[in-house]
Amino acid sequence: MEPIEIKLKSHVQVAIARVQDLAVESLLALDSKIILHGGTAIWRCYKGKRFSYDIDIYVSKSQREKIYKELTWELSKRNLSMNYNAMTENVISVFNNEAKAKLEMMINARIKSITKEYERADGSFMFVNTLTADALINEKIKAYESRRYERDLYDIYHLVSTQEISKKTRNALISFINKMQPPIDKDSLSSIVYEGAIPNYNNLVDELKRKLSVS
Repeated sequence: MEPIEIKLKSHVQVAIARVQDLAVESLLALDSKIILHGGTAIWRCYKGKRFSYDIDIYVSKSQREKIYKELTWELSKRNLSMNYNAMTENVISVFNNEAKAKLEMMINARIKSITKEYERADGSFMFVNTLTADALINEKIKAYESRRYERDLYDIYHLVSTQEISKKTRNALISFINKMQPPIDKDSLSSIVYEGAIPNYNNLVDELKRKLSVS
């Protein structure tokens, strides 16, 4: 199987993906209980087929403080640096001479996680804590409802197509589809979906309805 970095659409995406890998390694070296979620979790842990720019993690307040105090050292071992703005204390930029990745922290000390393999850009793997497919789908439903980005709908489609989902999540999806509004960034997937034909909004809706048996 070809590694991710062979499939990506640009050298910039490859460089960002490599920085992401080193950043995740650094975070786990600091605290192995940090939880990865969002688009990058779907991409790396659930064999997604679209590039994701940001690293989203759930942390406790104490974990966040530890990241502020000690992450610089872990990053430096991997030739990375970081900076953050006090005005946006939950967002950190991680970078080297080649690329920059955004790390966004959300405070949630009680969220449940599972352990899954994370695929690095070079095709190797490491274990990370992440969310179940059901939790990620529900997260993406909320994301789409708040910002209406086509990539969130694509991520939902991917998880529904590849994972077993609960009846509760299926019902939430049916309710979501029945009241869903079109994305504000139609036809935005061409630069980030790197395998197969590029679906449009109607393709995604039709396939979701078919898979969920929605008329």
